[in-house]
Amino acid sequence: MRSPVPGFIATRTECQRKISHLLRNGTQKEGLRAAAALLKSRVCSSRAESVVHEEQNAKRYYVSGMVQGVGYRYFVERAARHLKVAGYVRNLRDGRVEAYAIGPMASLAALRQALERGPDGASVAGVVEHDAAIEPKFADKFSIEYDA
Repeated sequence: MRSPVPGFIATRTECQRKISHLLRNGTQKEGLRAAAALLKSRVCSSRAESVVHEEQNAKRYYVSGMVQGVGYRYFVERAARHLKVAGYVRNLRDGRVEAYAIGPMASLAALRQALERGPDGASVAGVVEHDAAIEPKFADKFSIEYDA
């Protein structure tokens, strides 16, 4: 439901979309400043303040070992959602698992620890980490992808 008052965002979802748009377009600092200004102006309600996060970073992880056919992707999905990290996980044809994650550095470090541990039944031989660009397509949620 749109607000009848011009410039006022009626729902939390609308506010989240507006802030996400601000964060995705332009530099990270500019996006955070604009989102904070939006909240301070009370265009969005104070309930939406939790939408503005620390500076977002992206990492790509390649996990090797016995990590396919043991529930590894589902384990990563649960860990990422618990850490409030966006991105995806998928199996690669060469037997590795790729995880792409977007979030604050502390959350990404915690995710890497989970990747190194893996679920019961998995045997992680190594995790290779690379900095990555933030892909807006994967910035809103964490998912299991099947296209590798």
